[in-house]
Amino acid sequence: MLFHLFDRLDRMNGQYVNLQNSLYRVESSVYGQIGSLSNRVEEILKAQNSLVADCGVELEAVDLAANTVTFSAYAVPKTYVEGMAVEFLAENGETASDRLGSVGEEGPNQRFSATLSIPLTDHITLSALLVPPDGTRQTQLLDQFEGLYSASLPQVEVNSDLMWMDLEDSTLVLNASSHERYVYIREVTPADASLTAAVANIRVGLFKNQKLAAWAEPCEKPDSFHGFEEFDFYQLPELRLSLTPADTVQVAAVVTDIYGRVTVSQDVPYILDESGDALTWPDSSETDPDPAHWQYGG
Repeated sequence: MLFHLFDRLDRMNGQYVNLQNSLYRVESSVYGQIGSLSNRVEEILKAQNSLVADCGVELEAVDLAANTVTFSAYAVPKTYVEGMAVEFLAENGETASDRLGSVGEEGPNQRFSATLSIPLTDHITLSALLVPPDGTRQTQLLDQFEGLYSASLPQVEVNSDLMWMDLEDSTLVLNASSHERYVYIREVTPADASLTAAVANIRVGLFKNQKLAAWAEPCEKPDSFHGFEEFDFYQLPELRLSLTPADTVQVAAVVTDIYGRVTVSQDVPYILDESGDALTWPDSSETDPDPAHWQYGG
């Protein structure tokens, strides 16, 4: 009797799970259709408000040595007037002076085009300035590019074992036998190596509130690490580093590429846990590759 009861309960549970899955699939389908309709409405509104019948932007080349990027752009005015001019503009969104223009060359079918070479930054906006013979000026956004500069910098994965340390009176202590002195890093292979600079130099250090506490030195892979053939190892010096609840501590690599540009790759930042006897992760954290926000000397 008890066996049949459990068997029936199992069948009921299976039916409930199947019902949940069916509801999830229906819900996902409905949300997908709503999202698709919303995107379509947005596209229609953009087309109605657009000043151009057709337009496009292509990234043609990146010159890392000159720190420039080249785009080709074209636009076909929706309302064409004989004698109309189109100027293509590029700006990085930081200062008004960082705005470059190139007069478009008119081709067949009222198609204006131009090539622009501009400084490589993380925020680039390209637009077309339409100027009919009466001198009125209207601007049409063509495209926006985010993160191109950051993507051109070498990326390094940084790892440490600080998380597993026991602290002494809220003090991080690295002694001669501390396994946590070892840091292991590796270069991350970019999707397109032609757009990413090669590494010239890497320095690894321990940072407190993004201020250098100590540099690590390159070392051989310890016997306690099995595998890790693709990693380079560094060793932090013996030290004592006192921490407060307001402090963060982390390992980071200061990476210089072959063009002298610098970026900072970092491990997860750690903070004191409630006991003050161990480290833990903060509720939230963001990577900060900007070397201007780190203090480490020259």
